[in-house]
Amino acid sequence: MSEKERTSGEQARLPEQPILPVSNPDVEKTHPPKASLHPAFYIITWITLSGSVILFNKWILDTAKFHYPIALTTWHLGFATLMTQILARFTTILDSRKKVPMTGRVYLRTIVPIGVMFSLSLICGNLTYMYLSVSFIQMLKVRTNDHPNTKERDR
Repeated sequence: MSEKERTSGEQARLPEQPILPVSNPDVEKTHPPKASLHPAFYIITWITLSGSVILFNKWILDTAKFHYPIALTTWHLGFATLMTQILARFTTILDSRKKVPMTGRVYLRTIVPIGVMFSLSLICGNLTYMYLSVSFIQMLKVRTNDHPNTKERDR
C-alpha cells in the first residue's frame, strides 16, 4: 500500500439529488407583497416639509424677532428627544436599539461627540436665518450638496 486511501468525506451521491439547493416551484407564495406608497410621495413630502421648516425658522428668527437661535435649537432637540422616547416606550419601531451593547464609556466616546456637533450645526444653521435671505440659504444648501468634484467641473 504505497498511497493512503482517503475515505472520510467521500460518499456516493445519488443521481436524483440536486447538487445545490433549489426552490420548490410547486409551493405557491402565501403572502402577497405589501402595498406601499410610490417613492415620489416620500420625495415630495420631504421637500415640502424641508421648505416649510426653513420658512418657519426664518419667520421665527427674523419676522417674529425671536433672536435666540440656541433656544430654538434647544426646543428642536428637546422635542426630538421627547418624540423618540414616546416611540421607544409605546411602539416597537426602535426595538433594534436594544441589540447594541452600550456602556457609559462607549456612549461618551461615540454618541456625545455626534450630538454636540449636530447641535452646533443646528445652531449655526439657525443663526444664518437672522442675517441671510431664505433664497440665499436655499442656494447655499443646494451648492453644498452638489457633486464632490464641482470645483474641477466648474473650471
